[in-house]
Amino acid sequence: MGKRVLIASWLFLIGSSLFLFDALSEVASHLSPAALLHLSEGLLFLVGSLFFMPESEKQSKQKTN
Repeated sequence: MGKRVLIASWLFLIGSSLFLFDALSEVASHLSPAALLHLSEGLLFLVGSLFFMPESEKQSKQKTN
């Protein structure tokens, strides 16, 4: 189960990065309030994805000791 969560988290992080890349390309092609909103959504989505990444087993063992 732990490996599935890790794979799902990485795939979600990759998707979030692509979403942000799309927003950056939109801002680069034409700057508009909608493009800036898209950029802020992509950035927040990526940061949220980073916070949902599971801890490594090594880090969780160090916390318990």
